[in-house]
Amino acid sequence: MNKHFRNFLIFVFLILVSVWSWFPLVWFLMVSITGPGGIPTKISLPSYITFDPYIHVIFGGYFSGYFLKSVIPSILDSLIIAIMSSFLTIIISVLPAYAFSRFNFMLSKTIYNGLLIVRMIPFVTLVAPYFIMFNNLKLIDTYHGLIFAITTLQIPPAIWIMRGFFDSIPKEIEEQAMIDGAPLIKRLFLILIPLIMPGISVAASLTFIFSYIHYILYSILSRGTINPISIRIVVFIQEGIVMWNEMAATTILSMIPMFLFLLFLGKYFIKGITMGAIKG
Repeated sequence: MNKHFRNFLIFVFLILVSVWSWFPLVWFLMVSITGPGGIPTKISLPSYITFDPYIHVIFGGYFSGYFLKSVIPSILDSLIIAIMSSFLTIIISVLPAYAFSRFNFMLSKTIYNGLLIVRMIPFVTLVAPYFIMFNNLKLIDTYHGLIFAITTLQIPPAIWIMRGFFDSIPKEIEEQAMIDGAPLIKRLFLILIPLIMPGISVAASLTFIFSYIHYILYSILSRGTINPISIRIVVFIQEGIVMWNEMAATTILSMIPMFLFLLFLGKYFIKGITMGAIKG
């Protein structure tokens, strides 16, 4: 097969995959600007465009006989949990990742594999233990409880990701710093961590997305005081009515923080994914 023709087929295939991936977002965007009760059945601009659904979910009030609270506090709740979980996950995971990469201590492989195996356990099986433990510790419906829960779940994959990037750094770089008299802390924070920033970005981004959109964990550990957007969106499903327009508007609004976060880390994130693909 001609090389140019093969590249053309690959290009067309990628375009089709991109269009397919963007379809749900485009459809939700169209629903969010459609008149009350209107749901587009085809990809085209709605005959009646309105931004009332955005006004309803941002400012709240009585609509369709139901009282809706503003979704902005829920987005802020999710944002606080996601940012703090990402920060704590990286801070806690970077030292174990370095240790697993550089030191061959007793049972190191067993402990490392154990961390990954624990993370592979279906989360549904952990729902009851999480609820009992957090209820006994009085951590239900608190920021620090939800942040702690997400962080414990994301530490193993973060260690796995960052260990791979530590492994990719030649030991000669660190040995040269040791010859120059640099202590471990200085080598780690001034030399190694800047070199694995792509890996840190990938781990932070995955933790942020996971914590921002998680549903099951929030549904059992939240009772209304802390109301993340992933469970807040359920209120648009009422008896006898589904507020599709407001639900779509909330979905679009809730994506903005994730988009900005990934845009902020975009350069390092893409570099990290690319490096991971090359090493794989």
